[in-house]
Amino acid sequence: MRLIRNARGLSQKELARRAGVDPSTISRLENGHQAAYGVTRGRLARVLGLPEAEIFPGAGNVER
Repeated sequence: MRLIRNARGLSQKELARRAGVDPSTISRLENGHQAAYGVTRGRLARVLGLPEAEIFPGAGNVER
């Protein structure tokens, strides 16, 4: 996700603001300390302009 965010010229703070999530969430996702689920995945995909599966490969297979 970091590569996509950087390619779009977005800071973690700006991506978080646009997606309606806490900036620490973006950091944890990018560093692999947290998995994205449901609404958060959808919001991030919408802001980044890509399908969820492209940003979060295998996300449908993540156990909750």
